[in-house]
Amino acid sequence: MQLGPGGRDGLEDYSIRDSWLLKALLFIAACYLVLAAVQIFGGIMMRRAQAYSLCLVASVSAAASFWMLSAWAVPLTLGLWALVVLLRRDVRELFASGVDARAILQGYDKPLAAADSHDKASLAGDWQPPPPEAAEAAATLQWPALGLIVSGVWT
Repeated sequence: MQLGPGGRDGLEDYSIRDSWLLKALLFIAACYLVLAAVQIFGGIMMRRAQAYSLCLVASVSAAASFWMLSAWAVPLTLGLWALVVLLRRDVRELFASGVDARAILQGYDKPLAAADSHDKASLAGDWQPPPPEAAEAAATLQWPALGLIVSGVWT
């Protein structure tokens, strides 16, 4: 074994903080956390039928998570399922209406934001109750949204 200057083997001078491997692992862990947060938050917003573009990004990120070395078949399947549901016309119309899916499923006749804030002015606005087919679209969103949340936790 070659000894370095001063009779040491040189390993004492090597610090793990200077390691490129540690930096790479931290970067990969940060990517995992960001993707997981996007998928979980996208699933929560999907259950509410809010933030359509975030829900699309969450479903695509779940479907494209095959590059992660974890068990990629589950997030791929759940992400594609959520993407197919999000691209349906009735679901897009539900997102465009701005009505909270929880309000439709629970049978409220007013928007939840206005009901929560007790704002009489927003209740008296031009809000219209959702059409009956919106209830089916809201119910369709619930399971794929839960799948996105599971996919985020899985990642």
